[in-house]
Amino acid sequence: MAFVLAMRSLLVLALCSAPSLGWADLTFDEELLTASAGVYCDIGSVGSSEAPGTDVGQIDLLEYTPEFEWDTMVVPAKIGLSFGVRTQTVDGAVLENVIVRLTHPAFPETGTTQQVYVTTMDALSINAYSFDIPRELTVGPWVLQAEWDGQILYRAEFTVVDAKMLPAIANSCGGGMLS
Repeated sequence: MAFVLAMRSLLVLALCSAPSLGWADLTFDEELLTASAGVYCDIGSVGSSEAPGTDVGQIDLLEYTPEFEWDTMVVPAKIGLSFGVRTQTVDGAVLENVIVRLTHPAFPETGTTQQVYVTTMDALSINAYSFDIPRELTVGPWVLQAEWDGQILYRAEFTVVDAKMLPAIANSCGGGMLS
C-alpha cells in the first residue's frame, strides 16, 4: 500500500510540474471580438508587407484565413508549422492601426526577443507566426498580444517545445520525420 501511495504521489507531482499540453492562456476583449488560438501547417504566402519591427523586416500576407488544425497552445519547434490567433470582430467592425507584439526567447544569431508590426483587423483575421528558418526554433514562452486604441484586444501565451515532445503534430506538415 505504501508503494501505491508513493507512486500516486510521484504521479501527481509529475503531472503538476510538467508543461501542459493543452490550452495555456488566451484572453480577449469580448466587447470587440471573439478569438481562438491554435496551430496549423504553414500555407505559404502570396506576398509580404514591410514590417521593420520584426526579425526579418517583413510579414507574410496570406491568401485566406486558415483554420487551426490543432486546438493547442503548445507548439512543436518545427519548420513548416504556424501558430497564432484568429479573430472575428463584433459586427464586422474594422480596427485600424492594431499593434501586434510577439515576445519570445532570444533568437541565437540576432538576439531578437520581440517583434512588432501594425495591422488592420476586420470581420475575420489571423495574426500568426510561422517557423521558416532554424534560428526561430527557440523553445520557451511565446506571447502574442494585440493592442488597439490603448487597450489590449487579446493576449495569447504559447509554449514552444522541442518537436520530439509532440511528434504527432511535428510530423504532420511534411519535411523530415522525427524518430
